[in-house]
Amino acid sequence: MEITNEQINKTFGMIFQEYRLKNNITQEKLAEELTKSTKTISQLETRKRWNK
Repeated sequence: MEITNEQINKTFGMIFQEYRLKNNITQEKLAEELTKSTKTISQLETRKRWNK
């Protein structure tokens, strides 16, 4: 069975968000710590960033 890029990206986004939520970190705080925008964090979690 071959794993597609879409499946990998979906899984990454889910893990990324799950980690953030389990550690009670807001998107805003994570964005600040990573010197990224909250939009970027949201896109990573929802996989929109991967479709480009």
